[in-house]
Amino acid sequence: MLRAAWRQRGWRRSTLLFSGLAFLTFAANLAFALWAMTSREVTNGMGVVAEKDCAEIKRLNMAMHVVINALSTVLLAGSNYCMQCLSAPTRSEVDSAHKQRRWMDIGVSSLRNIAKGDIARRRTWLWLLLALSSLPLHLL
Repeated sequence: MLRAAWRQRGWRRSTLLFSGLAFLTFAANLAFALWAMTSREVTNGMGVVAEKDCAEIKRLNMAMHVVINALSTVLLAGSNYCMQCLSAPTRSEVDSAHKQRRWMDIGVSSLRNIAKGDIARRRTWLWLLLALSSLPLHLL
């Protein structure tokens, strides 16, 4: 099944790739959290990852922030791409809108297509879930 999914072309293959990267990001975060909870002490309500001299802690801090920012960038890029794909109308949705003498946004990420209900409900719900899950990344 995975092999057949990988044979997809265009946006379907890209969304599969971004889904895999999102899962790997989740797995890395979960693994780090479990490691930190099981192998590190909690002092005054705070976990201590390492106790070393200031220069080494500064390097460790910088490395951790680079990894966190890289993972966040991958998640946001993938989420943005998938949201654009989900808000793009299909040929049948465009034809249906034209029959009703309405227009749709094509070629741009369109909140209007989502808000007007011109996009299928399943894709609208997926779009909303991606938007809500991306919001914390923007705020942190």
